[in-house]
Amino acid sequence: PTPGLSVTLALTLVIVSLAAFVFFVSHLAQSIRVVSVIERVARETRRALRETIDFAEPGSPPRLPDRAPDQVLSWDREPGVILGIDEDDLVEIARRSGAVMRLVHQIGDYVPSGAPAVDVWFVDDRHAPVDTRAVLARIGSGIERTMAQDPAFGIRQLVDIAERALSPAVNDPTTAVQAIDRLHDLLRRIAALPQPTGVHVDGQGVQRLVVP
Repeated sequence: PTPGLSVTLALTLVIVSLAAFVFFVSHLAQSIRVVSVIERVARETRRALRETIDFAEPGSPPRLPDRAPDQVLSWDREPGVILGIDEDDLVEIARRSGAVMRLVHQIGDYVPSGAPAVDVWFVDDRHAPVDTRAVLARIGSGIERTMAQDPAFGIRQLVDIAERALSPAVNDPTTAVQAIDRLHDLLRRIAALPQPTGVHVDGQGVQRLVVP
């Protein structure tokens, strides 16, 4: 007897597999188009702007002591790109030490081993040295930039695409204009926001952390 159910199921699976393969090829062809890449970068950058930029009115500008730092924390770890920071934990570390800290590098910068990473000034009467390992543990690093807390990386990618498109070797002004259109949109969004100060305060409103 012919196993009708098995044959029908096998034919159904073959048809479904063919349909999935055709969909995959079509999706892949669309996703690698330059305009799709540009829009994907712009979309991720817009999301990063919403998640990282404070939409509230900026507070007071940084007020740092007019003297050399009392303590300089070095980047005592593998070299890498700063991917993000935990501002709340760093503020608490500075508060417990009676200090104000300023990050030397901004998110997206590549920091070599042994380079100065954080400047520390003691501003309270009762203070204690800042634990370097505790501070560095709150600063994430990696081998390349991401847009998790670094929307400037998306802008950099769009600029790179536009520059390559305008190079004599490529000569593709259409792609350049597509990238510039997205840059225009991003810059309009940024221009409408208050200018951030990079200052983070503790519960008593005392400045404890300055992020460039």
